[in-house]
Amino acid sequence: MELGDRLAVSEHVPCVVRRQRQQNAPERGELGHGRLGRFVFRPSCAESGRFSRSGEAGRVEARATGIQRCRNATRTPGAGSGCRARCVPGGLSVRIAGRADRKESGMGPKASDPDLGGLVEFTESTGREEPEFFVGRLPEIQDIESACRRAFRRATAGRIPAGATRIVQGAPGAGKTSLLLHLCERWSADGATADFALLDLSALNSERKLAEKIIEALDRGEPAAAAGSLDAGKGTQLRRTRTTGLEGGAGMPAVASGRYRRETATAPPEADLDVVGRLFPLHEWKRPLCLMFDEAQNIARDQVRVLEPLHLGTHGLPVVAALAGLAHTREVLASHGLSHIADGGTHTLGALAEEDAAAAVEMFLDRFGVDRAGAGIDWPGELAAGSDGWPRHLHTSMQALAEGLLAADGRLADVDANAVRADVRTRRARAYWSRISPEMRRARGLAAAVMAALPEDGLERDLIMDEIKAAADPSGPSGKLLPKGMDADDFLDHLIARGALQSDGQGRLVCPIPSFREFMARGFAMAPENRPEPARRNGPGA
Repeated sequence: MELGDRLAVSEHVPCVVRRQRQQNAPERGELGHGRLGRFVFRPSCAESGRFSRSGEAGRVEARATGIQRCRNATRTPGAGSGCRARCVPGGLSVRIAGRADRKESGMGPKASDPDLGGLVEFTESTGREEPEFFVGRLPEIQDIESACRRAFRRATAGRIPAGATRIVQGAPGAGKTSLLLHLCERWSADGATADFALLDLSALNSERKLAEKIIEALDRGEPAAAAGSLDAGKGTQLRRTRTTGLEGGAGMPAVASGRYRRETATAPPEADLDVVGRLFPLHEWKRPLCLMFDEAQNIARDQVRVLEPLHLGTHGLPVVAALAGLAHTREVLASHGLSHIADGGTHTLGALAEEDAAAAVEMFLDRFGVDRAGAGIDWPGELAAGSDGWPRHLHTSMQALAEGLLAADGRLADVDANAVRADVRTRRARAYWSRISPEMRRARGLAAAVMAALPEDGLERDLIMDEIKAAADPSGPSGKLLPKGMDADDFLDHLIARGALQSDGQGRLVCPIPSFREFMARGFAMAPENRPEPARRNGPGA
């Protein structure tokens, strides 16, 4: 293989191209392996193996690990996660031999080989994608599904399906989005509890827009359809037809009146929840519809007005709203006038049980076919305990272990444990600093005093308010300052909004992550045993 050879990934093989930090790069144009290099070409685990030069019968043998580094490649437009890699001008890419090629040659990875390509992809995940290793949260899942079934029974019996709204709230990284995505996956199967649609809050900008989203979710002929338990094509028909003002009257969709003329729509259809009911009579429903909204702490008052008919059930449809947001989401909804929120319908997510967190790491090791032979460290137990069971920290800890496994060719016994632990600490510190707002930085001493006075099992809001006022009293011994423009109430609400505090469901506010409480109490400093290793300097004087 020489510099300038043009190689291409075969069309049927999806690849990910990722920029790597380059260290001690070899000669230009060398196709290397290991953890160095500028780019990663990751074939799917089933397609990894021997490589061949495009247009030639001869093969260039390379490590059949599923990961190959091209030292001199440049990214092509559009390349990235989920794309199909192309020829790269001025660089090298690879063509992965197909299954038939490997079968003939006897080369390629065994079914038991570690999926290093999958590990690369996992290290790049943000945690906002569909969760691969979902564990726990069974009470929340059961309650949401129970609310959906109850709404369906009441609506189809001619009763108002009120009280079905569910709220899932918690600090950043608690797994709220993961729970919604898990429900989407769970309900995608035949015989599922509910149809579903995961919507942006903009769907609540008007009743018409909300009605359109409901119609799309129920109309399985639409691209944005959910499971689709009703007849297809009604949404399409509504959008392509317009009433002529006969029996239907102004605003009545032609498909409901039965008399219409077909023409090209030049404006959005005049839809509302009544239209949804006429398009989809209750006797046609086979299961309820759950509308899921993320980042619900950002909902506006006008959007709550659009949501209210769903919440109160006045439309008579078996449609349930599930809203996920930060720990003060319920208070935001109530302040905007959404009343009668059932106590049992609000779920504040906390840490996972240690056994659930350990089970997630077990799933991770199994999913990527990690070779555990000779491993002397209980990584599931260590990562579960070290993450405090917090889903975001558990995810980043597994990413650190994935990086260690890539350096060890997928053998758990060869992982550099100290490097993994240092990586875990660095990721943890980075996550904590991302939650410290400018207001908290300016009131560092006050925030530290409040968290130092907070017991592990929390305090009532009034007692925390007393701590804030005492610490911020200019005439007192500490004289800590509140952020400019904030009073004690505002500062406490700000700590809740930033995930430093959340309700324990029993009238107290707690810090959901013990190590984060310690971080803040130390004035935004990690405990000595959890501090990242200092960056090493290169060059003279290092």
